[in-house]
Amino acid sequence: GVYEGEDGILHWIYQVLAWIINLTVGKIIIYYFMVWFSEPMAWLGGVLFAPLQGNIHFELLFVMIFFPGFLNVIYFWIADSYLQAKSE
Repeated sequence: GVYEGEDGILHWIYQVLAWIINLTVGKIIIYYFMVWFSEPMAWLGGVLFAPLQGNIHFELLFVMIFFPGFLNVIYFWIADSYLQAKSE
């Protein structure tokens, strides 16, 4: 964002509020998606992670490091493209 000038703090506040709203709406959508589709997702998880069942450390590496990291990169990329300053 552009935080220079006398309106700099207002731009920052608007972006923080937009970020909080964006984050909250995203979490609500994910919550309801998980509630409504928990059974199909459990089945799909069982199918996808069946090859990893033999090595618990490898499975934890995917579940705790790779997938969350990848999804955070995508989420921040989308949010940043929404919040970044437009060329004038």
